[in-house]
Amino acid sequence: MQESALAVLQTSKDPKQLAEAAFALARSDQDADHDRLLEWLKSPQSLSRLDSEEAYAGVARRLRIARVLDALSSNPAPSAKNVLVALTEVPAFIGVPACAELLISACASVRPAPPPVIKFWDEHCQPDDGFTPLTIDALAANGSAPAMALFEKKMADPKHEDDDKIGWMRSSILVHRDDVLLLRSCARMLAGVLPAELRPELIEVLFDYRPMEWYTPAAVYTPPDRSQASPEARSELRKIGELALKSIPLTPRQRKAIEDTLKGLK
Repeated sequence: MQESALAVLQTSKDPKQLAEAAFALARSDQDADHDRLLEWLKSPQSLSRLDSEEAYAGVARRLRIARVLDALSSNPAPSAKNVLVALTEVPAFIGVPACAELLISACASVRPAPPPVIKFWDEHCQPDDGFTPLTIDALAANGSAPAMALFEKKMADPKHEDDDKIGWMRSSILVHRDDVLLLRSCARMLAGVLPAELRPELIEVLFDYRPMEWYTPAAVYTPPDRSQASPEARSELRKIGELALKSIPLTPRQRKAIEDTLKGLK
């Protein structure tokens, strides 16, 4: 146990010292350190000691707590992930919009996503709540079966605008389009829950990357190198392509893009 870091959290009034101590505990491989850190983070007073009220109203990534959550997210110790999961049920923490924003992304590393994280993500993926694009990114990045189930639910939800869903496809899906579980999720959506008018849009994201049409110069997303896709991912993509050619109304360009991709998968 890092006694010096714990002492700092208990006694220091210096925000920089507090942030370094919390970061040290977050990086630890000891369960006890993570337990103590969690108890400290549960207190609203702890957050106010790290940053000012004005800072919490600003850019979330500039907060000192951001580095602590990043350390927990990248820490392979199960007890570190447990801190993130527990924080999703702490009203004093997630009630601060900037902290909720940071926690949405940090939880992407918790696999498979447990029920508290799914509930937290669901609550922060409502129309016009300001959190939805970030949550959709986290669901796609997490990629576990529970996350994909929630992703499919949101894609099927008529309360979310079709233009928003197309945006999710061209960002969150695109950058993970060779992940096996995401491809299986796409196959299920194409076969059922995705509105018919959006199915060709998803096909384009999977088979016909169009950066000049989709993005502004300031916000361009790039798909993974398909030559590096796993055999399992290639198999799933082939199934999707064959399904689309048989059952989805396609433009000549969309059909050719699928056919060309399938040839390249051989």
